[in-house]
Parts: sequence; structure tokens; C-alpha cells
Amino acid sequence: MLERVRETLENLGVQKKDSILVACSGGPDSVALLLLLTELAQRGGNYSITVAHFNHGLRGSESDGDARFVEGLAKTMGLECIVQRGDVKGRKHLTGETIQEASRALRYEFLRQVREQKGIKWIATAHTADDQAEEVILRLLRGTSLAGISGIPASTEDGIIRPLLQVEKEELLAYLADRGQLYRQDSSNQSSKYLRNLVRKRVIPELKRINPSILSAVSRTTRLLSEDNEFLEALAQKAYKEAIVFSDGAQVEFSVARLKELERPILRRVMKRALRHLNPQVFRSLRMEHLDALLALARDETSVKGVTLPKQIVAKRVYDRLKFYKKEGDTGRIQEGIVQPFTPTRLNGPGRVSLSGTVGALEIKDCGPGLSFNRHRGFIKRLYVDAGRLNFPLTVRSRQAGERFWPLGAPRPFKLKEFLISRKVPRHVRSIVPLILSDDDVVAVAGIEVSEKYKVSPETKQVYEVTWEPPEAIERELVPRN
Repeated sequence: MLERVRETLENLGVQKKDSILVACSGGPDSVALLLLLTELAQRGGNYSITVAHFNHGLRGSESDGDARFVEGLAKTMGLECIVQRGDVKGRKHLTGETIQEASRALRYEFLRQVREQKGIKWIATAHTADDQAEEVILRLLRGTSLAGISGIPASTEDGIIRPLLQVEKEELLAYLADRGQLYRQDSSNQSSKYLRNLVRKRVIPELKRINPSILSAVSRTTRLLSEDNEFLEALAQKAYKEAIVFSDGAQVEFSVARLKELERPILRRVMKRALRHLNPQVFRSLRMEHLDALLALARDETSVKGVTLPKQIVAKRVYDRLKFYKKEGDTGRIQEGIVQPFTPTRLNGPGRVSLSGTVGALEIKDCGPGLSFNRHRGFIKRLYVDAGRLNFPLTVRSRQAGERFWPLGAPRPFKLKEFLISRKVPRHVRSIVPLILSDDDVVAVAGIEVSEKYKVSPETKQVYEVTWEPPEAIERELVPRN
């Protein structure tokens, strides 16, 4: 067994003289892990070992006894031991997590903090082949994916390793008995109110009667499935980077054309990456129906244009883009179209006017004669108008129902709504875009188009430049869409 653990450490990338933080609860598995790593260190590994114990405080004096036991064990072994007590029930109340979820979150948060403070390379936990089998069965009972049925990973990207995943608990108990090493027993492991305990005490023994090698069979299977899943995840990572158009802390935007090229297993993983980016906690409530709806949305297989997801996340099709965003904050309000139109204002001549914090500012300035007008599709910010055709004061306001506009180069005026749709201006920002009017006639749609009637021509004697400076979140909604 010692040799197997040594080979596992090598395969995980652990090198001689590396520093390892051993998570020790005081139970048989973690005590065995501590002894095994110490023995390997003495046999040439030369690992620098530190012990960490997190007191969940859920079993009163029994929990405190566990902490004292681990401290004493570390002291007899000449190892540094860091102990911390956490408020698991307080976190559960704050987050809505289960006791188990809150315990795990606080425990790993503690371990990562200790590693960072001490400059330790690895965190080692004592998950065994028994734990792996239990976890796979539990996930199957709930329903799971390839990633889920791949079980507990042997290592994580942030340096958490599990050297005992190929070792069965019976082997560890025999190892401890051979060395006369005491350990603690967690009374909560006997409680039948936890599903994991039922799997451990009833399901696993029954499976062992059917196949005495069930634990090693599960271990082999999870290794193979994990390799397959890692391959698919690598493809998904590449696809994610190629399909993404924009990303920040509040939203992720994809090219629908790119998403349509993806097979469902890869597309599903791309969708999950977007959700994980916005809020990893979304997976606590995410159901298969959500993922199916997202795939239909991405592949244009539904008339529905949006999907509401857990944790206040929304996915929405906007023309040739698929957007994921958080409903709270400025981004959410813009995407939901609940930004209030700005108050109409008047300009008595060239100058700058602040519209609102959401809409930004608009400026009209004299450019002099002889400036040619270069037309661009999409959001161009600066527009140029024939000053001689304007009658001040000008009005700056948002659109009104039934309004008409004569686009540059068009044979006649159109409904403004039709023009904005033709330019693929998203519905949720159409009422934000400022209009400049002269005598109730639309001179320009700020940042997008000047009216044919007010265009710069060879006969123009004076040119005004119209510049709209919206916040970045609004400007991004108006960039050209391919």
C-alpha cells in the first residue's frame, strides 16, 4: 500500500521536498494519510508536512475532543498543527446551504487560507476508494452527467490532491492496527438521517456480496470516465474561447453562429462554463430542464427568446448573440429593459448636455465647412449634419410610439421602430437611444444615423458634429453585429 501511495503522489506531480498540508479530522482515514505521508517523507520523499484541522463545532464536546486529539498527534510527530473553529450553522443560515455543504465550504476555505499563509504547495485530503464508490452511487441516485459519474477527482487545478483514492478503508484500518495507532470515531457517521450513511452501511455491503471487488471496479471506471470527460472539457474550453464575444463579471455573450456549430455534449459544457463564470452556486439548483432549454435557445430550436435560471441569471437571444447575465445591477437593468427613458431637454445652440447617468451625454459642435460625411453601419458615435437646415432650439428625447424617420440614402421615411430593427438595435435599448429633433422632425438617431433631409451635401456651408457618449454597457449593446 505504501508503494501505491508513493506512485500515486508521483502521478499527481508531487516531488521530493514538496510542502504538503494534510487535512486531518482525527478519523481513521485522515490519520492513516498523515502516517503514510510521514513514512514516505522519512523514506526519501523529504516532504515538508503541516497538519490542519477544522473544528465544525457540530458535535459539542466530541468535536472539541477531535481537535485536541489531532493537536496531540501532530505534537507527538513533531509537526506543526493549525486548528480553526468555524460557524457552520451561521453559514447555513446565511447561504441556504445544507449543513454538509456549509461544512465543506468552510473547511476548504480554511485549508486554502492556511496554504496561502504558509506558502504550502499541496493540500492532501483522505478520500478513499470507499468514498469514491459512495459518491458515485449518490450522484447516480440524484441523476448526473459524465463529469458527475467520473466521481471525486484525484487532483484539482488549485493543488488539492487525494492520494488514497485507490486505497480501500479496510487496508487503512489494518495499517493503523499494525502500528497500534489510535483514531477518533465520528458519531454522526452512524446516523441514518444522512443518505450517505445509508449508502455506506446498506448499499455498499450488498454490492460487495454481488461483487467483492466492487470498490476497485468503481475506481477503474471512474478513472476511465474521468479521462473521457477531461478530453471533452478540453474541447469545450477551446469552443468557449472561440464562441465568446464579450465577458465581464455581470454577463457573458456568445456568437450564435459559433454555438450552432457545436455538438450537444460540447455545447452543454460551454453553457455550463458561462454559468460557472457568473455564479458557481447556480449548479446547486440547476436542473436538466434548464440545460435543455439553453441548448434549444443556442441552436435556434425554440420560439422562446429567453430562459430564467437559478441565482437570478438569465439567458437571452438577441439577434445573432446569446447572452447570459445577472439580473441585479446596471447590466441586468439594461438587459431587462427597465432603464427609465431620460428627461427631454433642449439645446439652444451648439453645446454639451448631460442626459442621465444611464444614457450618458450628447454634444453638438461646429466643425466648419468642407467636411465630408462617411457612413458606417452600427454604432459610430459621431454624426454630421447640415447646420443650415436646423432650427434651434433642438429637442433631445427618446422615441415615441409611431414616430417616423428618414434614413440616410432611403427613398422615403420609415417607422422609426422598423429602422431600429433593421439596424439590429436590441429592443431593450431602443428607448434609451437619444433622438435629436428640429421642429418635431427627427434630425438624427444619435450614434446610429443622420436623416436624409439633414445630411451633409456639396451645398452645405456649415457642418455640426453630433456625438453621443453613452456608458460602456449601453455602447456595447449597439456595436455592429455580424
